Amino acid sequence: MDRLRGLAVFGMFLVHTPAPWMRREYVEGDYGGVIFQISGMVAPVFLFLAGLSAAMIACRAHDRPGGGSFRPRIARRGLEVALVGYGLNLAFFVLRDFGGGTNLIFKVDVLPCIGASLALASLIVAPRRAWNWAALAAVIVLVLGAQVTWRAPVPEHLPNGIAGYFRFIQGASRFPLFPYAGWVALGVLVGQLWWRAIREPRSELRFFVLLVATGAALFAAGFLVKWLHYWCGLNEWWTNGPPPRTTVHHFLFKAGVVFALFGAARATAGLLDRLPGEGLVLFGRTSLFAYCVHLILVYHVAGPILKRSLGPAGHVVGVIALAAAMHGLCTAWSSWRQRRAR
Repeated sequence: MDRLRGLAVFGMFLVHTPAPWMRREYVEGDYGGVIFQISGMVAPVFLFLAGLSAAMIACRAHDRPGGGSFRPRIARRGLEVALVGYGLNLAFFVLRDFGGGTNLIFKVDVLPCIGASLALASLIVAPRRAWNWAALAAVIVLVLGAQVTWRAPVPEHLPNGIAGYFRFIQGASRFPLFPYAGWVALGVLVGQLWWRAIREPRSELRFFVLLVATGAALFAAGFLVKWLHYWCGLNEWWTNGPPPRTTVHHFLFKAGVVFALFGAARATAGLLDRLPGEGLVLFGRTSLFAYCVHLILVYHVAGPILKRSLGPAGHVVGVIALAAAMHGLCTAWSSWRQRRAR
């Protein structure tokens, strides 16, 4: 889990840097197009792993004598993540000389989305059951619900900071719960199944074989839905006009990729665990710190210096330099936390 989360952190370094660092012709060209495709996978991986972690917390507490109540713990973690997200928004508001209005402060970015999604996860996680039907139902409702909410008008009396949890609003919401909380619910579903498979090596092997096979089936189903929508003239789930990137076939494609990445991370764990001081694990264990700090470095430290002057080669060098700097900062942060815990 830490390694896959660390891979997503490195993905953030890659996808957040083109806009403030690179010349516009490269951002809008083929190189930027490839990075744009990668950018669509970063948030799903983070959200999926948040749900997976919630399932692990619940299952571990359930199986441990006197493990205590896990639902408040998961909900409290969600509140903490959301507050960090709003604090980061406030910091950006100040760094931009108080420009952008309150929409910037209360913007529903990925951290508030994860926070609210974990609150939902605390309600649907069910470690006593072999199969979590509530989590499966949440995935279906949240993904299909996005087909309705993305076109729904925003009520005039409802602040954008609240309405943004339910639908995309330009400048005020990037990650509404419909469908992004569906990734957390999917993580809860998979996490509970994984917990039951962990205890026996053969069961865990069968679990990951089935997971990768399911991912391939979901990827194929994404092509089927896309074919029905684009080539057969069938509007995707009765919506009119071009669908957003949150529609069903995008979710199916990305679910297939997430399952494949999860399986690959598990398959290579034995080999990679032998590497001393592996950076991806470090990034994964300090992902919240890495998220907040790298955004400030990218936009408010390096951004004003580079002024959108880089080409693809310069961008690659810049991302490597950013990763090296963040590795040092994350190491220091991790060491400080360990000393404080003692």
